[in-house]
Amino acid sequence: MTQVCSVFSQLLQLFSRGEFARAVKKHSAERNAKGFTCWGQFVAMLFCQVAQLKSLREVCMGLASCEAPLKHLGISEAPNKSTLAYAMSTGRGNSTRRFSGNCWRSAKRRWPSGVAARSSASKTS
Repeated sequence: MTQVCSVFSQLLQLFSRGEFARAVKKHSAERNAKGFTCWGQFVAMLFCQVAQLKSLREVCMGLASCEAPLKHLGISEAPNKSTLAYAMSTGRGNSTRRFSGNCWRSAKRRWPSGVAARSSASKTS
Protein backbone atom coordinates (compact mmCIF):
# COMPACT_ATOMS: atom_id res chain seq x y z
CA MET A 1 0.00 0.00 0.00
CA THR A 2 1.35 3.43 -0.94
CA GLN A 3 1.48 5.92 1.90
CA VAL A 4 0.64 9.50 0.93
CA CYS A 5 1.74 12.47 3.01
CA SER A 6 -0.12 15.76 2.74
CA VAL A 7 1.79 18.92 1.95
CA PHE A 8 0.82 20.31 5.36
CA SER A 9 2.16 17.17 7.03
CA GLN A 10 5.41 17.57 5.12
CA LEU A 11 5.61 21.17 6.31
CA LEU A 12 5.15 20.04 9.92
CA GLN A 13 8.04 17.61 9.51
CA LEU A 14 10.35 20.63 9.22
CA PHE A 15 9.68 21.40 12.89
CA SER A 16 11.45 19.33 15.53
CA ARG A 17 8.92 17.77 17.90
CA GLY A 18 11.71 17.23 20.46
CA GLU A 19 12.71 20.90 20.37
CA PHE A 20 9.06 21.88 20.64
CA ALA A 21 8.56 19.57 23.64
CA ARG A 22 11.61 21.09 25.35
CA ALA A 23 10.23 24.61 24.84
CA VAL A 24 6.84 23.58 26.23
CA LYS A 25 8.46 21.94 29.25
CA LYS A 26 10.79 24.90 29.85
CA HIS A 27 7.87 27.35 29.97
CA SER A 28 5.47 24.92 31.76
CA ALA A 29 2.98 25.68 29.02
CA GLU A 30 0.89 22.53 29.52
CA ARG A 31 0.68 22.57 33.32
CA ASN A 32 -3.10 23.12 33.32
CA ALA A 33 -3.90 21.56 29.96
CA LYS A 34 -6.78 19.12 29.88
CA GLY A 35 -6.49 17.34 26.58
CA PHE A 36 -5.63 20.14 24.17
CA THR A 37 -1.87 20.19 23.80
CA CYS A 38 0.48 22.97 22.79
CA TRP A 39 1.37 20.90 19.71
CA GLY A 40 -2.31 20.89 18.73
CA GLN A 41 -2.40 24.65 19.15
CA PHE A 42 0.77 25.00 17.06
CA VAL A 43 -0.71 22.82 14.30
CA ALA A 44 -3.91 24.88 14.31
CA MET A 45 -2.06 28.22 14.16
CA LEU A 46 0.32 27.01 11.44
CA PHE A 47 -2.73 25.83 9.46
CA CYS A 48 -4.23 29.29 9.96
CA GLN A 49 -1.09 30.95 8.57
CA VAL A 50 -0.62 28.58 5.63
CA ALA A 51 -4.27 28.74 4.58
CA GLN A 52 -4.45 32.52 5.26
CA LEU A 53 -7.53 32.12 7.43
CA LYS A 54 -9.08 35.05 9.29
CA SER A 55 -10.98 33.48 12.18
CA LEU A 56 -10.86 30.64 14.68
CA ARG A 57 -14.05 29.24 13.16
CA GLU A 58 -12.32 28.91 9.79
CA VAL A 59 -9.37 27.16 11.45
CA CYS A 60 -11.56 24.66 13.29
CA MET A 61 -13.81 23.99 10.32
CA GLY A 62 -10.81 23.67 7.98
CA LEU A 63 -9.10 21.09 10.18
CA ALA A 64 -12.39 19.24 10.75
CA SER A 65 -13.03 19.04 6.99
CA CYS A 66 -9.79 17.17 6.27
CA GLU A 67 -10.61 13.89 4.56
CA ALA A 68 -7.89 11.91 6.30
CA PRO A 69 -7.68 11.49 10.05
CA LEU A 70 -5.54 14.13 11.76
CA LYS A 71 -3.29 11.59 13.50
CA HIS A 72 -0.59 12.10 10.85
CA LEU A 73 -0.39 15.73 12.03
CA GLY A 74 0.11 14.71 15.64
CA ILE A 75 -3.37 15.62 16.86
CA SER A 76 -6.30 13.32 17.54
CA GLU A 77 -9.13 15.61 16.43
CA ALA A 78 -9.83 19.14 15.26
CA PRO A 79 -10.13 21.57 18.17
CA ASN A 80 -13.38 23.29 19.06
CA LYS A 81 -13.51 27.03 18.57
CA SER A 82 -13.95 27.66 22.30
CA THR A 83 -11.01 25.39 23.18
CA LEU A 84 -8.73 27.16 20.72
CA ALA A 85 -9.89 30.60 21.89
CA TYR A 86 -9.24 29.68 25.53
CA ALA A 87 -5.77 28.33 24.71
CA MET A 88 -4.90 31.54 22.85
CA SER A 89 -6.17 33.76 25.67
CA THR A 90 -4.34 32.01 28.53
CA GLY A 91 -0.83 32.75 27.35
CA ARG A 92 -0.08 29.24 26.10
CA GLY A 93 0.71 30.91 22.82
CA ASN A 94 3.87 32.44 24.27
CA SER A 95 5.86 29.20 24.08
CA THR A 96 4.43 28.52 20.61
CA ARG A 97 5.50 32.00 19.46
CA ARG A 98 8.98 31.56 20.93
CA PHE A 99 9.33 28.17 19.24
CA SER A 100 8.15 29.61 15.92
CA GLY A 101 10.65 32.46 16.23
CA ASN A 102 13.46 30.01 16.97
CA CYS A 103 12.49 27.92 13.94
CA TRP A 104 12.43 31.01 11.74
CA ARG A 105 15.91 32.04 12.91
CA SER A 106 17.14 28.49 12.33
CA ALA A 107 15.69 28.49 8.80
CA LYS A 108 17.39 31.80 8.06
CA ARG A 109 20.74 30.30 9.15
CA ARG A 110 20.21 27.17 7.04
CA TRP A 111 19.00 28.94 3.91
CA PRO A 112 20.35 32.48 4.18
CA SER A 113 19.56 33.46 0.60
CA GLY A 114 16.50 31.27 0.13
CA VAL A 115 13.72 31.54 2.68
CA ALA A 116 14.53 34.97 4.07
CA ALA A 117 15.07 36.53 0.63
CA ARG A 118 11.81 35.14 -0.76
CA SER A 119 9.92 36.23 2.34
CA SER A 120 11.19 39.81 2.24
CA ALA A 121 10.63 39.99 -1.54
CA SER A 122 7.01 38.93 -1.15
CA LYS A 123 6.45 41.59 1.55
CA THR A 124 7.69 44.36 -0.73
CA SER A 125 5.53 43.27 -3.69
